[in-house]
Order: sequence, then structure tokens, then C-alpha cells
Amino acid sequence: MCSSSGSEKKKFKYYPEDFGDLTVEVNHMDLIFDVYEDHTVVDSVLHVRTKEEIESLDLNAKNLEVLSVKVEGVDVEYNLYEEDDLLEILFGRIVDEGEKLRVYTKTICRPTENVLEGLYYDVTPSNCPKTQITQCQQWGFQRIVPCIDDMTAKCTYKTTIIADASYTNYLTNGDVIEDISAADEGRVKIVYDNSVTPMATYLFFLGVGTYQTFEREFVYPEGDKFMLELLVPPGSDNERAEVALDVLADAVMWVYLFTGADRYKNMKKAEKMWSLYQKRERLRKEGGDWAEVQTKLKIEADSLNMGYKYTGSVYREIGMQNSDFGGMENVGNTTIVTNRIMPFEDMTDGGFRYMISVKVHEYYHNLNGSEVTGRSPFEIWLNEAVTVFMEEEYGRFLWGEDYCRLEEVIGIVAPDVGVMARDKGSLAMPIEPDGFNDTNELITGVTYVKAPEFVRMIETLLGKEKFVKGLDRYHKRFKHGNASRADWVKAMEEVSGLNLSGMAETWLKKLEFPHLKINKTWEDGVLTMKIRQTNCEDKPWEFPFKYALYDKEGEKVLEEVYWVKNELEELSVEVEDLNFVSINPGFSAFFTYEMNVSDDDLYAQVFLDKDVIGRFMAWNEIQERVKVAVLRGEEENISDNFLDLLMELIQYSVSDYSRGAMPWTLFKGVGEFGFADRYSDLFVLNRQIKSELCDKYFEDLLDLWRSIEVDSFSGYLSEIENIKKREVKNSILSLLVEVKDEEKSKEAWSLVEEQFKQSNSASDKMVALRLMALSGKDEQVEFLLEQQDWATENLVRLESYLSVIASISDAEKLINSIKSILKADWFDINQSSQQRALLVGFVGNRKISFETEEGREFLENIIVKLAKVNEYTTFRILGVLGQAKDMRPSLQEEIVLVLESVLSSIKGHELASVENNINNILADLG
Repeated sequence: MCSSSGSEKKKFKYYPEDFGDLTVEVNHMDLIFDVYEDHTVVDSVLHVRTKEEIESLDLNAKNLEVLSVKVEGVDVEYNLYEEDDLLEILFGRIVDEGEKLRVYTKTICRPTENVLEGLYYDVTPSNCPKTQITQCQQWGFQRIVPCIDDMTAKCTYKTTIIADASYTNYLTNGDVIEDISAADEGRVKIVYDNSVTPMATYLFFLGVGTYQTFEREFVYPEGDKFMLELLVPPGSDNERAEVALDVLADAVMWVYLFTGADRYKNMKKAEKMWSLYQKRERLRKEGGDWAEVQTKLKIEADSLNMGYKYTGSVYREIGMQNSDFGGMENVGNTTIVTNRIMPFEDMTDGGFRYMISVKVHEYYHNLNGSEVTGRSPFEIWLNEAVTVFMEEEYGRFLWGEDYCRLEEVIGIVAPDVGVMARDKGSLAMPIEPDGFNDTNELITGVTYVKAPEFVRMIETLLGKEKFVKGLDRYHKRFKHGNASRADWVKAMEEVSGLNLSGMAETWLKKLEFPHLKINKTWEDGVLTMKIRQTNCEDKPWEFPFKYALYDKEGEKVLEEVYWVKNELEELSVEVEDLNFVSINPGFSAFFTYEMNVSDDDLYAQVFLDKDVIGRFMAWNEIQERVKVAVLRGEEENISDNFLDLLMELIQYSVSDYSRGAMPWTLFKGVGEFGFADRYSDLFVLNRQIKSELCDKYFEDLLDLWRSIEVDSFSGYLSEIENIKKREVKNSILSLLVEVKDEEKSKEAWSLVEEQFKQSNSASDKMVALRLMALSGKDEQVEFLLEQQDWATENLVRLESYLSVIASISDAEKLINSIKSILKADWFDINQSSQQRALLVGFVGNRKISFETEEGREFLENIIVKLAKVNEYTTFRILGVLGQAKDMRPSLQEEIVLVLESVLSSIKGHELASVENNINNILADLG
């Protein structure tokens, strides 16, 4: 069951002991949903078998109107405990172990506008009945039907939907066994059976809506087939929908060819089959004869042990405009936020990349999460970490190892918004926490970034071949069942012979991550590194410590991995010629470190390290030192050495687009304690760096900008290079606008305005507008605000535009703009995408939301307003405020006043998660 007992005051609402063994085995559910626009009547038959003698059965039931409860062959009474969201069924006799029971309930659930869990309204096309969809992660199923809403309650389903005949689609899990037929007047009925893959309750999906449906048959190399479907808003562009299906089909084939126990054994054949598959698909599109290519594919696949193969007859992607999450796997029916489900004309490059990754992510969940499911919400990380790991592997396949790993590492180490910075905040939890108040608290960067990095560290220790064999063993052993962290670790230990349990316990249960102090000496041809973990407390972290040594010619003379297990470690290596040491190449382990290294060594590493992450981390340390020196008052101007290095990196990115502009990323913040919270000063400092670079190299930068030509769209795979080129070009443009010279500045801003007006790229347009917002200048901000009518023409464009508005650098202009938008008829605060873009974006603009009085006042109003609409989005805002414990005391005091005032304003509104998290932040601030 999902409730905690006991009267003493607890830190969390839910603990692991609340998720013990069930008293019954759930076998099947027969469900009838009679759907109306304002309510749904649900008839349910829950089939269970008792595992012990029982006198009662508790079902989870949240915000349901209970009409009747019966149990076949047993007299019952029932009580509905609304505070605990429980329906207690009391039996008139003792039910023996092994008895099969049929529990009949008739209930009513009501869709909501802003609670995006259970059954809720999604955006509805004009003149159509209201679109209604469900979101059941993690406990949304109990909002639509009384149930045992537990991840171990995996069962099969037979589901009947009765609804208005005006809808185009009636959707749930499984295969259609009774097609659409007439029901009552103006209503129809359809019946689905989901019996192939027993599924946990959180994977259930129900939807009725008006969509345009696109479909594509997918054919495996052996000839097995199933249908891919894409459900998107009516009037969607056919060609763009076809691209979306291309992306999905490629993801399905990649999972089949490049995952599984023999992934590395099959690599050459898999690559050949991928080429044949691409050729086959081209022929199919052109109407050519593809039978011969299919025969070759079948021959190549013969006798190979491939990766996951889909078991259903239809795999469907459904656009959900309003969702707390980007996507949600539901067996056979994956929901993806509509703005990211297909390459709309106004989709930015970031959205395009997300579209590719979310499709493979949700599809892989069919195996990791659906077929094999974690035991409880405490194992959500297990469902997600391995899935993200495979999503990232697919990204490498398409975009290149260097590009993808750089993006991942930047997201980890960014000193202002990176996962490492967030992981030290007041609301940070371990990967596997001791408890939680709301399951949405588990959907964070810890789950989706840090946990996959733990998986990557395991891969590094095992080696790639053993890792995939361990993963395959895990998936086969627990197919159609549930697994714990110990089960996953055991599978990895069995294939490797390594003892990983202690490492797992530390990484999954402890907060934060290792911080190392490394003292290196090189004397008489011997390099010695003394490594000390400064924050290991009672138990040291275990992790792979990878390092590489380079000689004066820039050649790598040694690279090895050492398994750190102790608080103090010492490594000694004989090396005759040493230039620099590259620590943690590839970011193979999730740690930070300090090491005695000179500026000269860092500059050498930027140019000579063979590892792109090693080069980037050296660059990052250089920019950190330069910025801190200015902030301390030790330097007034930016050094020529640094500006020359930056220019060289820019020039290299233009000659080789493969890594985009990421190798010369200029972070907004710094990691140095005492300076990280000087947001306004850092904003000015970054503009100073760009300005001084332009003073020295404006014409050269302008020539580089003009030299980059981006091709027109010719298929999503070819768009990969275009995106990298645009990234470099727009990053250079962001430098040019900071030039001090008045005439040159006019020239740069004319390029920006021209780009907005003439480019066909949504990214180009939004970059131009964002530069105007960041300038804070009257003329530029006025131009930005004048584009409001254009921005509101569709929801994809609007989301991007709102995020741009949130970045305006002038406090008065920013706050006035947001206030105006909040009053606009076209702004809908119930829409999560609009909340995130505008309001979470505002909070991230810390030089205003934290450092100015008017910003803090507006911040308080936003939190109060949003808490009553969407607790999950509010939790994301509080996560930013949770970093206040590392701010200067004067700023902490202001944040405390904001949070205390928020608490006072929301008192009595039953916002337990928001209140608990605010109290946790306040407790951390003393």
C-alpha cells in the first residue's frame, strides 16, 4: 500500500518500509470507462489472489466518488478515508490464503484543468469535445479508479472506453479486440486487451481526443512487423510528421541492432545492417522495390542475438500539450509533449535534439521500466538511469561521441545551474533517498543525470562487453517482474566477478559526490599523486579514477583506470618525460578535484590533450581563474593570453564543426565560494570578456561569422551538421554585439535584426531576440516586445518566446513585461510549458529575481500564485532557491524573508509538498 503509519512527527511522508510485500497478488483488471466531458464513470473488476489470510483489503483511491463496492462471494462493508486516499474494504469473513477474489467498484472521477495527474484536460482543437488524457506516474491511477497503486501490482488489463462519437481517437494500452461500434445515442464503444506485457499501474494510459493520425509500418530484418502511429494536432504538416516517424523508426531499429548482450560482438554486422536498413527505407519512400534489400537484411540477421524487440502490434506516440514531464512511457502508448513530438517549423535546435532523444528514451522504457520495473518509487532511478544511459548512447551514434559527452559534462559542471551545483542544494536528495513527500520530488537532475553517471562508472569498471551482458542478464531474469537496486547490482557482479555492493550503497544513499585534493610531484622520473577525499565522512566513495600522462611533444604516454576505494590513495608511475596530467578523461567518474597545476600546464592541456573533456576542463579552469582574479580586484582587464586562447578555440570550431561551440563555452557563473552568488557582477564580467575580445578581434570574428553557411533542411540526419554550424555562428554573433565601438555596434545589431527578419531557422530568430533581451537596451527590448503578436501565433513559438522574455536583463523592463503577459488573454498559467518558460525562467534570472528588491517581491508573488496551480513547477523553483545556503549572509536573509512570507500566504491551501520543501530550505539556512 502507499501510506505511512504512526503518529510521531516524521521528516518524510513515505519511507521504504511503506512499500512492503502485498497481501494479495494482482492478476488482472477489467475496466469500463464511460467518459463525459465533466466526469467519467468507472466500472472496475479487480482480480486478485490472496497471499495470506486477510480480513480486509485497502485500495488506493484519490478524489474519487465511490458509488458501490462488492466482492464476489463475500459480504463487505467499506470506508473511504479521504485524508489517506484509501478505500478500506472489510470482509464479512476471513479470506483464506490462495483464494481468488473479484473486487467490483463503481466510481466517478473528474478531470482537472491544472492537476496534471490522473485524468485531466489537454489542449482541445476548436469546435471539438474536450480532449482528456491521463498521467499516472507515479500515483495517478488511483485518481481514476480504486486500485492497488503499487509498482509491484503488475497485471494484465481489458479496457472498454465509451465516449462521445465526435472524438477521432479512443486510446488505452494493448490491442483492439472490439473495434469502434455504436453505444448510446451519439456515443461509441471500443475494447482493448493488454495481456502480452503485464504492467504496473503507473504505466496505464487512457485518452479521448481529436488528433490527426499518421502511421508507418515498421519491418524488422527478419520480417516481423508492427505499426508506428503518431497522433498530433489536426492540420499538422504531412512532411514534418513523416520526419517524426523517421526519427522514431530509426530509434526502434537502433535499439534492436545496437543493444543487447552481443552488442560489441555484433558491431560490424550491425553497422552493415544499419546501412542496409537506411537503403531499404529510402526505396520504400520512393516507391521502389525493396524486397532484395530486405532479403539481405534477413540473411545478415540470421543466427544473431540482437537487442530488444517490440512485442505489440502498435506503438503509438501521442502529443500531450500540457504535462509536467517531456514524455511518459505507457505500454504501447507513449505521450510526448506536443511541442517536442515532431519538427514543427518553429521548433528550435534544442527542441529538435530533444525530439530525437525523447523518442528513443520512451521507446527503450518498453524494456527497462515496463517489462522490468523497479520495486517502488525508491527505484525510479533504476528505471530512468539505464534508460538515459541508452538514450545517450544513441545520441553518440547520431551526433558523435565528443559532441554528446561535452554537452553532458557541461550540464553537470556548469557552476551556476549544473547538476553538481544543484546536488549541493538544500532540496537535493540522494539517488535513492531515505524518504520523500511527493513522488515528483524524485524527478530531478539527480535521477536523470547523476544516476546515469553512476551507471557509467559501473560500465567503466566492468568494461563495455561485460556491462551489456550484465544488463541483458538483469532484463531477462526480471522480465515481466520487479527488481531492486540489489538485483541490478548482483547481475553486474555475476558477469564481472567484482564486488560492487559497497560502491552502490555509497553512491545511491549519500548526498553530493567526492571532492578530491590531489597533490602531484614529479621527481627523478617518478610521478606521484596523493589523493585525499575531503568529504567522505564515515565511508569513502568508491569510483574509477582515470588519468592520462602527456609528454612535451603532446603525445599520450600512459592512460589507466584505478579503482579508488579509500579516503587516502597514492599512485606512483615511472615516466621520463612529463608535460601535464589529464585527470578524469571523458569525465569517467562523477567527482570534482583540486590539484597543484600551473596556468602554463592548463594552456598546454587545452591544445594537446587528446580527450575533448580534458581539454574542456582545462579551459574551464582557466576561465574560472581569470574571472575570479577580476572579481577579487587583482586584475582590471582580461589578459591577452586568455583572449588569444578564446579566439583560437573559436577559429578551430569554425574549421571543425563536429563539437559545435561547446569547447569554448563561457559559463555565466563561477564555482569559487564567495563569488558564485555575485550574479550581477558576473553578468557584467562576461560582457566585459566578450567586449574586450571584440575590441581585439572584431573584424576577424565578423569574417568567421560570414564564412559559415548553413544548408537548407534535407532530412533530419543531415540537419545534425546544420545545427552544429548554427550553434557556432550564433555563438559568434553573441560576441559581436558586445563590441564597444559605436559604429561596429550598429553593424552588429543590424545583423541581429536582419537575422530575425530573414532567417528561416527558428533558432536563429530566437537567438536574435534573446540577444536583444540580454542587452537590456530600450531599442532592442522594445523590438522584442513588438513581436508578441507574431509569437502567439502557435504554442511552439510561444514557449520559446516566453523563455526569451524571462532573460531580459533590465529589472524594470523584465518585471513589467511578465506582469503584462500574466494579464494577457493568450497566456494560460495552467499550461506547464508556459509556466516553465516564463516563470521558472524568471527565477533563473538571478541577478534580478534574487539580487534586486523588486525582483524578490515579484518572486514571492510568483511562488504563491504558482503553488496553487502546479506544485511540481513550484518544486522546480524551490530547487533554485535551495542553493541559497551557499550565498552571502545578506542575500540569505532576503531569501528567508521571501520564503517565510510565501509560507504565510499559502497556509491552509493543502500544499504539503511546497510547505515541506520550504521548511527544509529554511532549516538549512538556520
